[in-house]
Amino acid sequence: MNRDDVAAHIAKVPGTRVNFFERPHPSEYEVGIAEQDGSYWVYWSSERASIRAESHFHDESDALREFLDLLSLEHQRRELFGGGSRP
Repeated sequence: MNRDDVAAHIAKVPGTRVNFFERPHPSEYEVGIAEQDGSYWVYWSSERASIRAESHFHDESDALREFLDLLSLEHQRRELFGGGSRP
């Protein structure tokens, strides 16, 4: 798994907020991955940008898989409960 594969998958879930290697902090209702000090931080945030789940990885491929798992969970949350969409 590589970044291009994941970027293609992100395009299939429009409306879901993602931070794909863009910044080192979460926004509300977001799934993110960031590279920090040689490792990868993967997270899922709530409406107040607090962390619901987070993991740290040394292997980018493992981090990308976790990112996709959390992206799927956020997509399911949006389908069930709505909210968290940008105007």
